[in-house]
Amino acid sequence: MIYQYKSHQTKKTETLTLRIEQFIKRLLQHIPLAGKPTVRYSGLYHGAARKKLNQARTGFGQLEVSERQVLDWQAFLDEKGTLPVCAECGLGLTKKVDVLPQRKAA
Repeated sequence: MIYQYKSHQTKKTETLTLRIEQFIKRLLQHIPLAGKPTVRYSGLYHGAARKKLNQARTGFGQLEVSERQVLDWQAFLDEKGTLPVCAECGLGLTKKVDVLPQRKAA
């Protein structure tokens, strides 16, 4: 099997001839073990590489990864029927301002 790749050392497209068994062995080295954490901030798992990840998944007959959904905590709790309410007036609690964590002086 003839395999072409871009060399990071020479910055050129190079050719490598491998037996099928050698190619499969090299390919399998890049598949994470079940239950093992995967680094998601680089490579195909990086958020900016979603298009490339979906191309790879399509090539392997897998479903595409959907876009991230922004989770609104109030809608989530309301959907579950557990939206917190004020003990005084009985109205649903809402977020008015972001509270930033306080840094301790060094």
